[in-house]
Amino acid sequence: MTKNKIYYAHPLDTYGLPEEDKDVEFLEKKGIIVNPSDIELDCSNKMIVYIYIIKDCDTVYYRGTTAGVAFEVLCALAFGKPVFSLETGREITPDQIRELVLSFNSKTFTKKNLELFKKHFPSYYDKLIEIIDSSSSATRMEKYKRI
Repeated sequence: MTKNKIYYAHPLDTYGLPEEDKDVEFLEKKGIIVNPSDIELDCSNKMIVYIYIIKDCDTVYYRGTTAGVAFEVLCALAFGKPVFSLETGREITPDQIRELVLSFNSKTFTKKNLELFKKHFPSYYDKLIEIIDSSSSATRMEKYKRI
């Protein structure tokens, strides 16, 4: 039987902290962990590399609501991956998705990352926009549909 491959999405400012160690210990019981803090990259946009890795994983566990974590989680959902919150220990809820969409929409890298996602994963782009739009109280994402 193949072990579950888990992507661990968490904020940069928690890399190397005891909280990260605790999460990793918990996740190791559930499968093989892909931890972005262990990946050394020398490229201009690390996020798109992480998104390719997420696509290759079976499950995503996340902690935090930074824009980066939000984008990783939203992409995982667009790929149809199960996503779990480490804070609640449960599968992500619509309210948690809304909170992540708000975080993602509030940052300046939104358009750039959506453009990269569309370029690299065109068949999943409409699903990503659908998730964002259905979880957003405003139709802010309308302008990105035509990227």
